[in-house]
Amino acid sequence: MRKSVLLAAVLLGSAVVLGSCGNGEEGSPSSSLSSGVSSSFQEESFSLSIVVEGSGIVRLFKDGKEINQDNFAELVEPGDTVTVEARPGKGETLLSLTMGGEPLPLSGRYHTFVAQEGENLLEARFVLIETDPSDFGFRVKEDGTAEILSYEAPVEVPSPVVIPDEVVSSGESIPVTSLGEGVFRNLAVDSVRIGKSVSSFSGDPFLDAWDLEEILVDEENEAFSSVDGVLFQGDDLARYPIAKPGKEYLVPSGTKNILAHAFEDAGALESVAIPAGVLSVGEESFASARNLREVSFPDGLESIGEMAFSYTSSLEEAILPEGLLSLGEGSFYSTGARKASFPSTLKEIGSRSFYFARSLREIYLAEGLETIGEEAFISTAVSFLSCPASLRRIEKSAFELCSSLISLSLNEGLLSIGDVAFGRANYIASVHLPSTLREVGINPFQGVTTLGREGTFTIEEGNLYLEIKDGVLYTKGEEPSLLVYPYALPATSFSVPEGVASLAQDSFCYQSVLKEVTIPASVTSIHGAFRSMYLEAAGGAAGNALRVNYLGTVAEWASVNLHGSAGEWHEDTLIEGSVVHCSDGDVTVA
Repeated sequence: MRKSVLLAAVLLGSAVVLGSCGNGEEGSPSSSLSSGVSSSFQEESFSLSIVVEGSGIVRLFKDGKEINQDNFAELVEPGDTVTVEARPGKGETLLSLTMGGEPLPLSGRYHTFVAQEGENLLEARFVLIETDPSDFGFRVKEDGTAEILSYEAPVEVPSPVVIPDEVVSSGESIPVTSLGEGVFRNLAVDSVRIGKSVSSFSGDPFLDAWDLEEILVDEENEAFSSVDGVLFQGDDLARYPIAKPGKEYLVPSGTKNILAHAFEDAGALESVAIPAGVLSVGEESFASARNLREVSFPDGLESIGEMAFSYTSSLEEAILPEGLLSLGEGSFYSTGARKASFPSTLKEIGSRSFYFARSLREIYLAEGLETIGEEAFISTAVSFLSCPASLRRIEKSAFELCSSLISLSLNEGLLSIGDVAFGRANYIASVHLPSTLREVGINPFQGVTTLGREGTFTIEEGNLYLEIKDGVLYTKGEEPSLLVYPYALPATSFSVPEGVASLAQDSFCYQSVLKEVTIPASVTSIHGAFRSMYLEAAGGAAGNALRVNYLGTVAEWASVNLHGSAGEWHEDTLIEGSVVHCSDGDVTVA
């Protein structure tokens, strides 16, 4: 128990004037002096002493002015009422507050006393709040040990809250070996001390522990330790408290891994330096660290987990280090980073890595990269894309909704472009396809509003799988397919070339100029080619209608595969007059 004593201040109000020596008779100077000193001291001795046990703070006020032992006699007179604020220290409660041994009355948050002649002795006693083991909810596991599942915080919360080494179930003491997820969720707990027997977590016990500033560990615990209030599990950083003060943090040298959720929701952090030797950053490890501006990664870091930096809205850039082998799904989901660069050691940018990172304008892809994953850069502000020679695959929707993308350079060596990979990347004016490209998914360029206006598709000589005819992209072979009809081709009518066997799904999707399409009898499947066309033709609802001519017979039309896997073959697109015009008559649209 810490004790501080403010010594009494004794003030004498008026001076005593010494006279000449007398004979001591009544009325003599000597007699007057003697009685004067005794009477004056008794009347004018007026002091304050404060004794505090614990780390709490005691403050005194009168008429809005703060009182202490130095100004007590100046500002207070006997009979005055003095207000006392007694504020417990961290994890403490006020046990007693007395004046001259008598408890002080409480009015709201404050106590009061009436100043008395002589010494006014104020005594405050603060004591630590003890953790009650019965406040914890738990379950008994199959191995006979207990897992803490919840904490019922009392009105006065201990600091630290001590995880008990044992709990009692049916009169039996059960050792506590693990903590469940969200034990301290939304509780006003600023400090937690883990007991010696806890060896594992199931989930994150400190999820949404918004007031948590430190995590302490019993020195006898063999699984966990605490370094400056940060929790470690062996050589791995396990949890940085959400409310720990400080804008910068240097991960200690010797750390091997940053575990899942380690820095999640850490609100004060602006900068984190990760030292050499750290091998992995776990899933959601920095998720929603909203003020994090800067992270320095060491060369040799091997993996960044799923959603690791998701919702880091203040992050300025993501400069990923050489040695990185794995970038998890959604690793920088909805980050605020404006720039990202990738090392030569990274073969694949994981799916949704920078999903809806709307501020991302610059990406730098190194030789060695082979795959850009599904939706990796969807809805970002990337303005240029230069693909390294090593790139082989651009997956589904990788750059969909990238409305700032104006420069696109696809590399020789590229083999595949996935479904809607560049859909509605509205300012791509032309696309040059490499000779190596062999697989094209569902209209990768659907809704690119400038494609076909001034430029369109071109293709490197020697491609064995694809060809361009009048700006339209087809497959080669015995049964060619029309893959992409560019959005901005100016013609109002179009005849599919004889010999084409199929119209690929969404091949005319979002088309806004075309009013009439003529289909040869060689076409045996349509696969939803005319879905979601935005037309200006007369007729139909709001002018949204298309005339379809079929050069085969009504019977041949009946054998055409209209729907494929896409649903209605003309979904959200009306057919003019609700008929298809065949060579021997009309057929009602199905």
